[in-house]
Parts: sequence; structure tokens; C-alpha cells
Amino acid sequence: MQEYDSAQSREDEDAEFNYDEPEKAIQREVKKRIDPIERELKEQRLRSEMDRFTERHPDFYDIGQNPEFHDWVAKSNYRVRQFEAANAVGNPDFDAADELLSSYKEHKSYETATKEVKKVEREADTASRAEELSTVGRSSGETSQPYMKRSEIIKLRVENPREYERLMPKIRQAYMEGRVK
Repeated sequence: MQEYDSAQSREDEDAEFNYDEPEKAIQREVKKRIDPIERELKEQRLRSEMDRFTERHPDFYDIGQNPEFHDWVAKSNYRVRQFEAANAVGNPDFDAADELLSSYKEHKSYETATKEVKKVEREADTASRAEELSTVGRSSGETSQPYMKRSEIIKLRVENPREYERLMPKIRQAYMEGRVK
């Protein structure tokens, strides 16, 4: 029975082989046998590149789902082209994806650092205002309790509510003692 199956498959192969154009028939046969190997190699290459990419950017999925990231990409034609190349079906450009995510992370890092600097500056400004509040109206020979400016108190409440809350007992005391001008 097995001999019959192998003989039958040889007959099928011979039936497909075109003896009038042997070069084309051979090329077709070679292509038929090489194509699966090439597909497997391509899949292995993609898996390997994807592994390296996810090692470098383990957060890529979360970033890719973030609308803020998509807004940032949309603001530049160059980034849009990188995004399209990185998401090409069947042949993604991992270098473009790496560059895009690295740039985004640098942008976010810079943005965060800028916000931190502004916060520190605001806190320093608030601290100096609080110091001014505690020293306004002191004069030699008067009580050791300072006068406070109403405008400074309002400004503190608007610009730094935490500091305002922290100083609230002193502010109330100043109002009760008539030390707010």
C-alpha cells in the first residue's frame, strides 16, 4: 500500500512537470519548496526583533494605547510617517518604532522636569511670600505679632491653597487681632 502511495505521488509530480519548459518547471518546484522556509525565517527574524524591541521598551503597549501619545504623534508629519512604518502589517520597522518611542519618552521626561522646576519655583515664591506675610508691619517697639496684607493672603489662597491652609491659624489670629490691612 505504501509503495502505491509513493508511486502515485511520483506520477502526480511527473504530471505537473512540464517537459517542454524544464527550467520553468524546476524554478516552480524550487520556489514551492523554498517559500515555506523563507516564511519561517522571516517570522523568526520578526520575533527576534520584537523580543529586542520589547526588552528595550517593555511599556510600548501602554504608551501605544495612550491618547496623549497619539496626539503627540499627530503634531508632526515626520512622527506620523515613523508611526506608519512602525505599524506596517507584515514588515514593521522596529528602528522607526524605537526612535518614535525613545523620542516620546524624552519629550515626556523633559515635560515632567519642566513641570517640576515650575513647581519648585512656585513653592519658593510662596515661601518668600509667606515670609513677607510674617514680617509685614513689624515696627520697633510694637508687638512682636506681624501685620498681614489682605491682598497677599488672597493671592496665597489662590496660588497655593496648601500653604494657605497651613498658615490658616496664624491668618485667623491676625484677623481677630486686627493685624490684617
